[in-house]
Amino acid sequence: MIYKDVPLIPNSVVRHIDGLTYQIEDVRKSTSGYETSHQLANNIVNYTQLEDGTYPAGTKWCKPEDEFREYFTIVDLNTPDQK
Repeated sequence: MIYKDVPLIPNSVVRHIDGLTYQIEDVRKSTSGYETSHQLANNIVNYTQLEDGTYPAGTKWCKPEDEFREYFTIVDLNTPDQK
């Protein structure tokens, strides 16, 4: 989980709860439902898969920020792997 007070910085590497790593591309406003409600939805996180899984490395994804924070953790590339 990534806490709400932790910034989502472009180019940061994150790990999904299922194990694969991804890179944050950007965080932007979502306009989903805007024409109906005239309000912006939550932010969307755009990210790229870094290794092959069900889909190949390089696959682009997006997810609402609150959901992204729930299912990902930030990878500290300066810390040796603890496996």
